[in-house]
Amino acid sequence: MPTFSVRWDHKDDSVDVDLLWNSDEESHRFKVRELGYRGHHTHKLDQPLRTHAIDIATPATGSVFKGTITLNVDLAESLEFEASPRIECNAEVIRGGKTVDEGS
Repeated sequence: MPTFSVRWDHKDDSVDVDLLWNSDEESHRFKVRELGYRGHHTHKLDQPLRTHAIDIATPATGSVFKGTITLNVDLAESLEFEASPRIECNAEVIRGGKTVDEGS
């Protein structure tokens, strides 16, 4: 499975995704959206929160990840992940301005 790095691009004020551990040719195709590669550039949804839509795919695996990411640049400017058939995530449910831990 492919491995990716998600990073904050200060110059473009956006989130970029890089394909890692592959040939220079594959990395280039990923960056320019050729032959079934996509996902290097994200779509900005919310500027103050730095929330971006991500849609990553490769020709060998098809769709790898489709969702949103909010990157807190004060905490970290990059992260790496490897695509796998299993997805794990943490979520917090917020109702009416209160977190679940605070009660309903």
